[in-house]
Amino acid sequence: MSTPDELFIAAKSIYSNATDQAMYRAAISRLYYAAYHRSYGYHFTLPVPGTVGSKNGVHAQLINQLKNPDGKLPAEIRCQSVAIGKSLDRLFFERVRADYRCADEIKDIDMQTSLDHAQAIFENSSIE
Repeated sequence: MSTPDELFIAAKSIYSNATDQAMYRAAISRLYYAAYHRSYGYHFTLPVPGTVGSKNGVHAQLINQLKNPDGKLPAEIRCQSVAIGKSLDRLFFERVRADYRCADEIKDIDMQTSLDHAQAIFENSSIE
């Protein structure tokens, strides 16, 4: 068993040692999945889930739930959820590029952006 925090540590290790396209892609992918699992845990600690809407697939549904929290939640938690959802959405976009669009060049800035969004998720989601 691994925790999201352990996955994040491993992802940052890959990031720190990345020197080529394959490693850049691996870093982005692992950063996304660490953040996904952290976001999933965060969302399901909320007393009321967000709205799935018409989204299909567990990743798109979670992102939509985070970006559309229930109106009964306190404003601070709604803002926090939306911010996490937006960061996870951006990470998802980069992860799809890294995992499926092999013709796309992944640059240092893409990895840095992914790290920044993952870091924001870990800093802004308290799971207790």
